[in-house]
Amino acid sequence: MKDIGVLEGSQIYFFTSSEFAKQALYYFVHVGDFYTNTDYCIKRNYLDNYLLMFIEEGEMYVEFDNVKHIAKKNTVVILNCFNPHIYFSKKKCHFIWFHFSGNSSNYYYYHFYKKMDVFLRMLGIHLFRG
Repeated sequence: MKDIGVLEGSQIYFFTSSEFAKQALYYFVHVGDFYTNTDYCIKRNYLDNYLLMFIEEGEMYVEFDNVKHIAKKNTVVILNCFNPHIYFSKKKCHFIWFHFSGNSSNYYYYHFYKKMDVFLRMLGIHLFRG
């Protein structure tokens, strides 16, 4: 794996979408299943898509819009990567994730941001939005 702190057994997939998909659909940019250690840290000022993570084991520390949050097991994290953000592990962590984009992704992000918290809590899943 290219990223520091990503352990063996992790997987990442990259996608190239058609112009039709970019204009009319939601689409995956990257998808991964990561096992990480304490060296894992992502710090970005800008990435032109959105990120959804589900923490399977361990904890992920997330900083977005001057808010710090610990995403524990069974937490969904959704980030607007157009804005500065940081996420990192302070111990071993396993999470699945995908970056997504598309012509109306911004609307999808805000719908998820505003509406999904109650539904996910009913399933026993916590939501951190940034």
